Amino acid sequence: MRRFIALTALAFAACGDNDRLSDPIDMVYRVTVTELEDSCDDGSLAGPETAFVDARLHADGTVELVERSLWIPGPGAYPSIRVHGGVVDYDAQRASAYTEKVFPYHIGGTLTTEAMDLTLTEHWYRQPDFTDCVRIVRMRGAPRGFLDPADLDGIYEIDVAYYGEICGSDPLPSVPEGRQVLLLDADPRPDTLTLWIESYIGMNADLPGGDGRIDWDGPMTVSTIEGYVGTTGGLHGRFGPAEVDAELSFRLPGQAADCAYRYALTGAKRPSTATEPQGDYRVVFRVRDGCEGRTETRESHVTLVRQRADLMEVRDSFGLWFIPIDGDALSATDSGPGVVATFEGAATPPYLSYTVAFTYGEGADACTYAWDVDGVARYHPHEPWEPAFPPDPTRTAPDLDP
Repeated sequence: MRRFIALTALAFAACGDNDRLSDPIDMVYRVTVTELEDSCDDGSLAGPETAFVDARLHADGTVELVERSLWIPGPGAYPSIRVHGGVVDYDAQRASAYTEKVFPYHIGGTLTTEAMDLTLTEHWYRQPDFTDCVRIVRMRGAPRGFLDPADLDGIYEIDVAYYGEICGSDPLPSVPEGRQVLLLDADPRPDTLTLWIESYIGMNADLPGGDGRIDWDGPMTVSTIEGYVGTTGGLHGRFGPAEVDAELSFRLPGQAADCAYRYALTGAKRPSTATEPQGDYRVVFRVRDGCEGRTETRESHVTLVRQRADLMEVRDSFGLWFIPIDGDALSATDSGPGVVATFEGAATPPYLSYTVAFTYGEGADACTYAWDVDGVARYHPHEPWEPAFPPDPTRTAPDLDP
């Protein structure tokens, strides 16, 4: 099992209607962002831009909007939103340490499983004089095509076979140097198909033809140990929701003119139903730290990627875990000097549950750090689910919505 730690933090204060159940919304939307007002900048209003907004359903029925667009003003995450009859009327407060003031923030409009049409109003301050100003944008769009098996838009599970550097007209070797199933994000636009293989390789390719054929050469962005590098490459073969079978190549600076790194991509779009174990889950973590004597529960997300028929990759907020799967059962044990690690659980769509435990030391000196996970498939908000352990309150009135 492999492990790495990634930590993020943000804070945002909200207050609103706390006593009515919210409409269940759990989807990523592609929206057009139109700037309506900006007194924080002396430039002209920006033209329409495309962005993704993730509406994340929480265990208490509220929705959190998360976005990473430069065109949307604000902190990027808006918790404890309640949607009633498709209507959003959300007021929050955002504190500024620089001005020692609290600024109001409002989101209003409509949000349903079919569409998003929200106007965001941010009161903030200008720089360098710190005078008050206002930004207003409208976000309008529809859900991404995750639930439509025929839609080109979505997430694909791609078996990426790496063949190393190939020069001239040499054919691909019969055996790749390595292979792994990775997630590919396909984002079709009117004239291009934006593709990202994880965060490693990105391109704005041509849209496939009616027969699914793609023959494209052009600029690419490739992640290297020195950072992202702009280069050129190509994608040739078939690309569609039911089948991906294509060759990918690119050159890096300093390579010989007739040499390129070569890959073979095969796979298909990720299942659109909640009947297969691979996919995204909204979950509750219960962390049990027997070494420090504390327990906490919190909400998060987990992704399962099927590497083989008998091997599942589990991606959670603690790391990446490659776990053998037998039917519904997920089970693995590993050990090293002074530590034993176990993974035990089950993927029974649309539900997921497992426990990861690290036991350190032996005998009376042994202690265990573990986390239990219980969750349900994302993008299917009407699937019934009661968390096995409720998350700890993270927001308390009047500072944050409960």
